[in-house]
Amino acid sequence: MTALPRLRAVHKGRLAALGSAASFGTVAPLAGLAYTQGASPGAVVAARLLFGLAAAAVTVALLNRPWQLPRSEWRGTLVIAVAWIVVTVAYMASFYYIPVSLAVLIFFTFPVQIALVTPLVHGRRWEAITLTAALMAFIGLALALGPDLGA
Repeated sequence: MTALPRLRAVHKGRLAALGSAASFGTVAPLAGLAYTQGASPGAVVAARLLFGLAAAAVTVALLNRPWQLPRSEWRGTLVIAVAWIVVTVAYMASFYYIPVSLAVLIFFTFPVQIALVTPLVHGRRWEAITLTAALMAFIGLALALGPDLGA
């Protein structure tokens, strides 16, 4: 493989990650808007899942990759799928019951949780730099969102 196709793959990866972040960043405000317009949590979740499935189908078709999943990969894939369904349903429903900014702030405690749990899972010590970075990111998010803590 030459350097040129590798460079193109890197750019595609960067664009995919940027597109993912931009899309994910619009989820909370758009869900909040949908709720103010009368949508139910079920409708928002269903729309998100259907659009996600359509996007996945288009991506697989564009990448010219097979749909088949090796038998050995089914269990792990099923666990990931169930986890994402729980994330989607809970996250979308939270916007219905509490202010979007508060729901987003609570959701984004996950980097701090990862920083706390990962060393335990891998039998390592916590690193001050990692914990500090996670805490600073969370504080920055709280300052940027200025969540409405009221009901």
